[in-house]
Amino acid sequence: MKVLLFLFALLAVHFGKAQLTGHVAYAEEGVSFDIPKNWVGQELEEAFLMASSKEAGLVILLFHPANTLEEQSSKMKHGLSDGAISLSLEGKLSNNGKDTVEGHYIGSLEGKSVKAKLIAMTNPYGLGVAVLSLINGNLYSKRTDELAQEIAKSIGFKQPSTKISAVGNQSKNTQAAQEELVGYKLTYMESYYSNTPGGGGYERKRIINLCPNGLFTFYGGSYLNFPDPNWDPYQKNAKGHGTYEILEDDGDIYLQLNYNDGEYESLKCTYNDGVYLNGGRYYRGDVECY
Repeated sequence: MKVLLFLFALLAVHFGKAQLTGHVAYAEEGVSFDIPKNWVGQELEEAFLMASSKEAGLVILLFHPANTLEEQSSKMKHGLSDGAISLSLEGKLSNNGKDTVEGHYIGSLEGKSVKAKLIAMTNPYGLGVAVLSLINGNLYSKRTDELAQEIAKSIGFKQPSTKISAVGNQSKNTQAAQEELVGYKLTYMESYYSNTPGGGGYERKRIINLCPNGLFTFYGGSYLNFPDPNWDPYQKNAKGHGTYEILEDDGDIYLQLNYNDGEYESLKCTYNDGVYLNGGRYYRGDVECY
């Protein structure tokens, strides 16, 4: 789970335009679920957030890579701890059927007491789903649990409608590229800060999640600043999603990102003690798919 999403979620109580209600189905991911009555949902970069103007609390739906209950239980026992958020398991985990494990958590978020109900489910077709119902510790009630259980019971899994594109008669190069890229989060980071007065600096970051079902999500951010009272720091963020292909042209391997808005991006892949796209070093991590 990406803990920073919780921080972002708490700042996103006032939703944007893309509010969803009722039944939500993502055929390409093979996942569907229902938003509770009087609640609305919104897609985030790597999660789905639900909130209500009539009830306190938040519910966050996240994907996880665990394939078995044993693997998922092992991770859940350690709780969550990263920066401003810290959640510890309260009591013991319990199994609900052969594909679901759940537990209660207590902790703090930005110094404030919180309690949560977490239900994690394995998925026979790919990444599992976790439902986290989170609320201020003083407002916790059985309704917090009921929300998580209601959403978890509504979740349905089926074979995703989109599969990764095969590259003709795959060569050893394309097969090797798939092993290096598919199912990973690729992160590129670049920064420079001058140690001289008035030097300023910049930061740049790109994150590409290559999901096993042939879908991708992209996030890019850049920040530029100079220590000048007349200069306003410049920050730009971008995100997108779509399908991807691994292509070969005259022996060179390319990762092609086909965005849902019709645009596409072709990145040349090379390997030299790591993954390089168009000459930039990308670090592999656990994929975070939505």
